[in-house]
Amino acid sequence: MVYVVIALWKAKVRNENVEKETLWNQFKHIFSPNASPIIQESIRELETLPDLRMRNPLPKNWSPKLEDWHYILRLVAWGIPLVLTKEFADEASNLKPLRQRIGGAIARNSFPDPNDLAELDCAALMILNQAKMLKRIRETSFPTPDYHVQWDDTVVEIEVTKAQPKETRIETEKFTKSLMERIIALKLKWHIVIYFANRLTEEDTQLLLQKLNEAKPGHYRLLDKWWLFIENSPLPVPEAEFRMQIDDTGGTWPVSGWPSDKVQTGFTSGFRTYNPEEGKLAINIIDINAGVPIKNYINPLDRKATRIQGSKAVPFIVAIDIGELPGGFAVYQQLLPAYLEKHPNISAVLLFERTSEVKRFLEIQNGFEWTWKLHLNSNADYPLPSTMLDAFPLAGNRYWSYSLTESKDMSLLSRNSGKRKVIRYVHRKERRRKPMDGKEMLPYRQESSLEEHKRTLVLRHKTITQL
Repeated sequence: MVYVVIALWKAKVRNENVEKETLWNQFKHIFSPNASPIIQESIRELETLPDLRMRNPLPKNWSPKLEDWHYILRLVAWGIPLVLTKEFADEASNLKPLRQRIGGAIARNSFPDPNDLAELDCAALMILNQAKMLKRIRETSFPTPDYHVQWDDTVVEIEVTKAQPKETRIETEKFTKSLMERIIALKLKWHIVIYFANRLTEEDTQLLLQKLNEAKPGHYRLLDKWWLFIENSPLPVPEAEFRMQIDDTGGTWPVSGWPSDKVQTGFTSGFRTYNPEEGKLAINIIDINAGVPIKNYINPLDRKATRIQGSKAVPFIVAIDIGELPGGFAVYQQLLPAYLEKHPNISAVLLFERTSEVKRFLEIQNGFEWTWKLHLNSNADYPLPSTMLDAFPLAGNRYWSYSLTESKDMSLLSRNSGKRKVIRYVHRKERRRKPMDGKEMLPYRQESSLEEHKRTLVLRHKTITQL
């Protein structure tokens, strides 16, 4: 009898220790009580995956640092589609292998495979928009779609792809950053706007820098290399009154002769604050809009269009995660009408992205959001069923608040509030920025998809060279 009591007591202690070591119990204090219920659910759902189950002791291959609050927010963002798809994680839907593969990748590498995450995100979007049946199709030697989805008796086939950053765009971003730093070093007083369609040679760059040193407000161009616009910056103001609102509606400049095989991806902006005289503060603004090949946007779609993964007997959707394509929503808006006319086998193209991932900056991201746009093909052999269109908005977003506690937000802000002059870079789509008070300008990132996107505050991390 004594042995039984001791055994029961040990089991109780062991269970209590395991409960204390769950992820949620170790970091729930960073969320306020007003956080969406799905936040807690997402972490608990992650812990149901075999490779991520918390044990006593913890799994050797996955021990996240709980003081890394930003990684915890990533975990929440990965867990949300797991919560939304858990009712479809049975044998019939065949989602279980995908969910477990994501858990295994997090355990081994700390991050899921982007392609697997795109597939799961797409499934979650279908469920969010009232799909009645969803089945992940097993791969065979014959072309098959990723999913069969139904809103009524009509099966809709869906093929998912993740648009990955191409080497040309990565190199373009590096060059844009380098050019920004060289222009900032000139310490000019203008608002400078630069477009370039092709990677500039050092000779081209030197001509541009020379023109900047000599130029006055106006419009300049070097053949089809670069387009330069110089405007007066806002007038200096007393430091105590530095609450300058820069027009947020965006501006356009007449870029004539832009090559037809290149896409403008949106501005990367740099701000420099300086003191033109004692007690006054001024701002030097640099906007750079680089071109990348259209094929970077068309290739992910083309691969699915030229080798249709469906049966060609029911509606077929190509779903593209465009999170790695700057200005993807706007670019596809221009490209898809003519493209879809030539591909009647495609019923629609679904563009979507998640806006919680950190790409260039350390962000304060107080929520998770999916944004999507469904482009219908008016020339489709098999149009989408009306029951789907009634339930699935052509454009929309879904947002859940993390509701970080105030103390967590304030501690992050205080780390970056030193008195110093600041240079800030941010990628944007034809949008101007609002500097904060004082010499220190805390930057923020405005997502370049739909207007509904929430404003995201972005804090500088370590040095200005880290993008």
